[in-house]
Amino acid sequence: MRERGEGRMTNDEGQKGRRAKKPRFRFLTFWLSSFVIRHLPSAVSQTRLSFVIRPFRSTRSWASAWHLGGNADAHFVPGHDEAGDFAELQYDFSHGDTIEISGTFTTSFPVERLYQLQVGLRPDDSWHAVRLYVDKLGVRYRAEKVLNLADFKASTFTWQEPGPDDATNKIRTWVLLRETGRASEYERDPHRLHVRLKIERVGALGAWWAKFRRNHRLVFDNMPFGRYVATSLFLVGLNIVGALTSSSLAAYAFARLHWPGRRFCFALLLATMMIPGQLTMIPNFLIMRSLGWYNTLYPLWVGSFFASAFNVFLLRQFMKGVPRDLEDAARIDGCGFWRVYWHVVLPLVRPTLAAIAIFTFLGTWNDFMGPLIYLSDQRLYPLSFCRAWRFRE
Repeated sequence: MRERGEGRMTNDEGQKGRRAKKPRFRFLTFWLSSFVIRHLPSAVSQTRLSFVIRPFRSTRSWASAWHLGGNADAHFVPGHDEAGDFAELQYDFSHGDTIEISGTFTTSFPVERLYQLQVGLRPDDSWHAVRLYVDKLGVRYRAEKVLNLADFKASTFTWQEPGPDDATNKIRTWVLLRETGRASEYERDPHRLHVRLKIERVGALGAWWAKFRRNHRLVFDNMPFGRYVATSLFLVGLNIVGALTSSSLAAYAFARLHWPGRRFCFALLLATMMIPGQLTMIPNFLIMRSLGWYNTLYPLWVGSFFASAFNVFLLRQFMKGVPRDLEDAARIDGCGFWRVYWHVVLPLVRPTLAAIAIFTFLGTWNDFMGPLIYLSDQRLYPLSFCRAWRFRE
């Protein structure tokens, strides 16, 4: 399938017989019936407009717009179909390893507002590397990573300078352009830019590595993986601290201190374990919303500082097994309640604390219902929720 108004590279099916005889020879069909340049207007920085250059109506106009370079053999073959004019790039890497396609374009807007360049491609499944260079206002920009001519499917290569899109959770379909240097010989006209596509040969081992790396790169391009992992780790850390602190303090009060109503309060605490979580889901949501905590991370970690009944029960049973003689000896040495708790009891219940930390980590890391109920901002999603949300899209 071919789309009007986009440039692409495609495999020339009519050259299959010739390719079988000369396996070193690769064919590309590089559509340039239009070359799309996107820019940001000065008035509204968030709005994008398209400026389309259409100089390709004959072999002569094509040759005057784009020039071939590099040390490999390559030439253009003009063509036409129902979608418009195009040019097929035929190249041979047997005597070289690079091809450069360059052109200088005049824009109707100042190039300082240049935002995005797009070229539609249909690769030849050679996995050769493509890198873009742009010269404007005396500055050279270079794509921070290469794109490979993978598969035979039509696709669009997009390059753009750092901008507001980088701070969003959009799927990263673009490659950033980074400044590499300034020189007087670079294009300096405020309405002109020089574009250079460099195709580099990739061997069999390099193609294998590019295929392996591409799958992993798509994970980070399709979602802000680092942000989601950082959010999950932040929630895990706070929940573990809250669970260990609150549960150990409550368990110490139930196990080692004597105060009126201790048994009744402990029985009441255990009774709360029989209340289904689905029953308290709506009341908890209404409470969090009334506190102004909806669409924040507070509901996902504040509750851990109010001890869990199961954790308190587990720690209390373990603390009751601590010999009284150790506590009495500490009191003879002048320790109060807090020092006995910190220096005597806690070191002895570390295995139980470790078990609670593991349970809390697993529960928080895999929590799905909490983010689903309390979060609507994608920037706050933890990893457990963003995976399901991305798959749903």
